[in-house]
Amino acid sequence: SLLRGAGISTSDSLGPGAFSAQLKAASRHQARFAVLLGPDEWSRGEASLKDLVSGRQESIKIEKLVERISKEAVWAVRT
Repeated sequence: SLLRGAGISTSDSLGPGAFSAQLKAASRHQARFAVLLGPDEWSRGEASLKDLVSGRQESIKIEKLVERISKEAVWAVRT
């Protein structure tokens, strides 16, 4: 995948169940971000990026995911 190729650890799904249950599972696994990518987002070349720490969610072009996630991770380490 794009993220794995950039050295970013990913998981396709964290178990069965409702969407909210999967986000909670991601938080329990100490994930910083959830990338939400459905058919509509895919057709637009976008994904929804949810910050599991702040709760913010934004639409982002797929090709910008690595840059955005890497930038945030570096910022988090510095503070």
